[in-house]
Amino acid sequence: MNGHELVSSSPRQSKTSATDVNHFVLTFENNRFASELFGQFDQNLKLIEQRLHIDARPRGNSVSISGEVVATNQARRALDYLYGRLQNGSTVRSSDVEGAIRMAVAADDQLQLPTMEKKPS
Repeated sequence: MNGHELVSSSPRQSKTSATDVNHFVLTFENNRFASELFGQFDQNLKLIEQRLHIDARPRGNSVSISGEVVATNQARRALDYLYGRLQNGSTVRSSDVEGAIRMAVAADDQLQLPTMEKKPS
């Protein structure tokens, strides 16, 4: 993975609805990058939470992410991309976070596009 390790991953069933819920913890190797990634007062994590409707709880250089499976995977991809930017010497601004979220969502949209091929009868 891109500079972080997956500490735990355990899908679980939500008590309030029939949707699948996912929970995992991402731990980033570089504390300074993790701080920049999360943003001042965790503003970047809050933006990801709002856009993807997930719960992201930072603790040191780790973040606990929970929510629907698709959304949590999108959050993981967005954070992974942004952490890579920091490793390459770039900064992370709110516009970068917005872009990373859009890219993560678009990746799922491309995977779900129907094909135009006819199925054999």
